[in-house]
Amino acid sequence: MKSIRNQAGTEVEINIQFDRLRKQVSVLRLMIGLMAGFDWLKRALPMNGFKLVYFVSRNQNLCAFAEKRLGFVKDGDRMIYLFEGERHGEVECSQAQEVAQV
Repeated sequence: MKSIRNQAGTEVEINIQFDRLRKQVSVLRLMIGLMAGFDWLKRALPMNGFKLVYFVSRNQNLCAFAEKRLGFVKDGDRMIYLFEGERHGEVECSQAQEVAQV
């Protein structure tokens, strides 16, 4: 994980790696681990001043999972998650999460 600090606040980029050939970890185990880990990040990062978390991926399945199960939304070439009460452009976090669940 690496943090990016900018003028608008604090963002953190996460790097998600997975076994493309699915030889080591099952897809279900991976999804459960990502959900558990992200639940922890959603509590820990705002306590440390972070306002937004994002990742960049070309993997459509990973992006769809992040939207549907984790609450990320697409923002250009990034998948972003805004912590509760934060704003990104004109979309408030709670609105962005509702869009992701549709």
